[in-house]
Amino acid sequence: MIAAMRGLSVIAVLACTGAVAAAATSTTYLQGNVKTGSGIRMTVSNGRLSVKIVRFRESCRYGDRKFTEYFTFKAGTQAHLTGPVKDDGSYRAVYRASAGQVVVTGLITGTTASARVVESGDYNPASTTHPNDCKGEHIFYAKQPGR
Repeated sequence: MIAAMRGLSVIAVLACTGAVAAAATSTTYLQGNVKTGSGIRMTVSNGRLSVKIVRFRESCRYGDRKFTEYFTFKAGTQAHLTGPVKDDGSYRAVYRASAGQVVVTGLITGTTASARVVESGDYNPASTTHPNDCKGEHIFYAKQPGR
């Protein structure tokens, strides 16, 4: 799964209740459309954030080529982008793999969750071509569905 990191889609969904750290139920936060463009889906449950999927444009360099493409992270059995939510609603979640990393930081305030997603890694982990990297950053303002 890690070697195919370039093809992963990432959406983050947050879930929370009035007191984020002590939430007994989960709340979902969404923005965008991960199938056709940039988007995120996250959930918050029991004081923990879990990014389910996030997708946005990244810039890549491979040899003498420079281009943009979509980066996608999708949570799975071996890939988790999770972290604790503090009492003030702030959070940080990190996923590291041999092919790169994804870091999500943000703040949950009521029905909105801001999420700054930063990723970087090899374009082709098996290649010896240089340069061979991709990186991207996107800020989302995800809302609870129906709000």
